Amino acid sequence: MNINFNLPGGFPLETDIFNVMQLAYKELQVFGASIGDYIIVNGCDVIGNTTRNGFLYFKGELIEFRGGLTQTKVVVNERKTRKQFQDGTDPEVFVERWVSFGTGTKSIEWSRFQRPKTNQQLTQDQKEKASAIDLELVIVKIRQIQEFIDNLGLATVTKPGLLSFQDKKKLNQVPAVTNIGWFGNFDVGNSAGPDGTSFNTSGQIVSAVKKSAPDKNSLIEVTVLNDMTSNYYVRFFAESNGDIIRDNNIGQMVFKKISSKKFEFSIEERDGRDKSLKIYVETITIP
Repeated sequence: MNINFNLPGGFPLETDIFNVMQLAYKELQVFGASIGDYIIVNGCDVIGNTTRNGFLYFKGELIEFRGGLTQTKVVVNERKTRKQFQDGTDPEVFVERWVSFGTGTKSIEWSRFQRPKTNQQLTQDQKEKASAIDLELVIVKIRQIQEFIDNLGLATVTKPGLLSFQDKKKLNQVPAVTNIGWFGNFDVGNSAGPDGTSFNTSGQIVSAVKKSAPDKNSLIEVTVLNDMTSNYYVRFFAESNGDIIRDNNIGQMVFKKISSKKFEFSIEERDGRDKSLKIYVETITIP
């Protein structure tokens, strides 16, 4: 409601005008209902063991809070002021109400009064909640994809599949490659040197020692750094350090297990020409 006091001719300022103004003030109180009851509207900040002044919304009324030493209960105070009227009476005209800490039969727990979140805080909370929901959905999708991958092609009792359970289990067991290195350079056959000759080594190959073997064959005992189970195999690659055509004139390389750290390496020469070979080694443990 709006009142225009600035009209010419003399405004009729009577008690009914003040009543209209008071009703307008009451209309403003309804805004507090939008955030609930027992609400800290403004102020009431706690500093040490005291609570500062502020305003509360309580049972449909915006009411002043007068702070002080913080306590567990509050009371509603009321002070009425009388005024002398023209007819000689002095009725109660002004009613002043405020809340303060105190005790009594109508005291209220101070903890019931809560400070509502601002629109900005509510918006931020909504965003964070939405982000948390999005993250949960992502996690669920990842789990679904992982479950699909885990069961891809997997046969069950009631469903045929591309792979049996045992086949899939074997695929998931990746062999461990260890003891990577090389030994050499050496010629194949008796020209490789006398028995007991130690060849150069590198990486995780500890030693490579020539052992007795028939003519045109080389037998070398290889010791590796890392211990292996009995279930392993050895992979070889030959590098030419001389004439590659001549160095390639050799038989298949073969190994024989001696222990978890030793194996014998054998290679045959197919002609009598000198060679210069470096043998690269890696051991593979089978799951």
